[in-house]
Amino acid sequence: MMKLFSSKVLKIFLSQGGLWVPFISLFITYLSFGDFTKRPLAAYFLCVLAIILLNNSIRKKQLFLAFLLIASFLFSIIAFFEAAHWFIFNNEITESTIHIVLETTEGESSEFVATYLSPQLMIMAFLHLLSVIFGFLYTYRNYYVLQLDLNKRVKAYGVIGSIVCMLLIIPLKTHFLPTLALDAFIIYKTNRAQLDKLTITEHGAFKDVVHKATDKNEIYVLIIGESTTSHHMGIYGYYRNTTPLLEKRKPELIIYENVSTPFSNTKLSLGAALSLHHDDLDKKYNSTLIQLFNKAGFTTYWISNQKPIGVYETSTRLISKKSQKSVYTDMSEVMYDEQVLFPFKKALQENPKKKLIVIHLMGTHNMYLKRYPKKFDIFTSTPKTKFNHDLAYRSINHYDNAVLYNDYIVNSIISEVEKLKSKSYVLYFSDHGEDVYETINQACHTQEIGTKPMHDIPFLLWFSKSYTGENPDIILDTARKYSLESLIHTVSNLSNVTFDGYNPDKSIISPLFVERKRTISNGKYYEDVFTEE
Repeated sequence: MMKLFSSKVLKIFLSQGGLWVPFISLFITYLSFGDFTKRPLAAYFLCVLAIILLNNSIRKKQLFLAFLLIASFLFSIIAFFEAAHWFIFNNEITESTIHIVLETTEGESSEFVATYLSPQLMIMAFLHLLSVIFGFLYTYRNYYVLQLDLNKRVKAYGVIGSIVCMLLIIPLKTHFLPTLALDAFIIYKTNRAQLDKLTITEHGAFKDVVHKATDKNEIYVLIIGESTTSHHMGIYGYYRNTTPLLEKRKPELIIYENVSTPFSNTKLSLGAALSLHHDDLDKKYNSTLIQLFNKAGFTTYWISNQKPIGVYETSTRLISKKSQKSVYTDMSEVMYDEQVLFPFKKALQENPKKKLIVIHLMGTHNMYLKRYPKKFDIFTSTPKTKFNHDLAYRSINHYDNAVLYNDYIVNSIISEVEKLKSKSYVLYFSDHGEDVYETINQACHTQEIGTKPMHDIPFLLWFSKSYTGENPDIILDTARKYSLESLIHTVSNLSNVTFDGYNPDKSIISPLFVERKRTISNGKYYEDVFTEE
């Protein structure tokens, strides 16, 4: 009798292949990437067991089959996303991943899918869907054979067993995608609710702001790049001449060699770079670079080739929205960064004598192929990489061509400022870098991995002759180690602006600069002040 009972229970469990096949897929995925004992396999196993126990406590065939189909389909989707994320990034999904998704625009989402959708992932998705279909059909056809003689106690204890299994998942919830996604969404919604209640003013909370103005026109320009690592720029020693125009300007440029970003994604990196406070939301969004220069008497401009709105209003948009004049290019189709040049030239010709112009580029954001016009398709030969396959070769070539086009854009902006012969500087930096088949077998930036190419960024300064003549005291030591997290202090120093909270030891051009040691831990550079023995 026990043998017959066990056989029937086993048949019911195995019949629901729509649940077991995705679990087996996860097991193989984690096993393939090593150290699978730390992965959420136990949580997924308990989840499958709970669904099966609960499902087999349902007496009515229609409800039983409907529950099975819905549960199998949802579990298959969850398993696929977990496995696909490991396949692409060799890392598990985290809260940071989910927050980035919530701030991603439709265009970025479509480009992400187009970039990473591979035949292997399509086959994986097809097999997961197939497992749901065949598992459901098998159970549907054998429902009465499997159910009629089943001991009633199995049905009675099904609910209890499923509850016990779900309770056992609780200690593992941080590694279980459904609960992780729910927690991340709740945190994100809570933050958004807090932001909605904030009063973000034109001048923020800055006090004692002083600008040492002159009678000359002052035009200061910040160019924010996107996903551009210094590792692929010829001007930083890359073996390909991806920056020919900036190379010609090399005697005029201050090229900082050791600048990094504290985060390897746009939301966190620019949130840190463009504000004074980083933790408290009210302080963060009322201590931004734009508000500081508004208070200092500048006319502030924000010219962007990036969409301002994702699923929610992005943090960068919240920082930029207090600029006195803003322009967002038409992003209804692929628009190259040269689209910013027309509004930029117009801004240069307008009347205000004191201007801060921020230009936010698409830079070398994935998909790289869409970041440059055809005439910049120069690099087509086999590139140098330790990952020898066609996808790596194509990605590197496309990225290098995007860097080449970015060189043209940055040089064009400098040229326009140069024509005016005003007191000016142009500062170019990227929000974060990109690892393009350099240390890992993929092309991406991700906070979870945070490789060196993702953190090492270009940081270039150009000064007009009028500027250098009036600022003889700045220190131009290009070997200084610097974090983008302290950017607001450097820009203030460059612009002769001081305020309550300004720290000259955090300005890369200050004689009082204090270098801070940087290490990578969990995708972030942490800073500790060097001490003298």
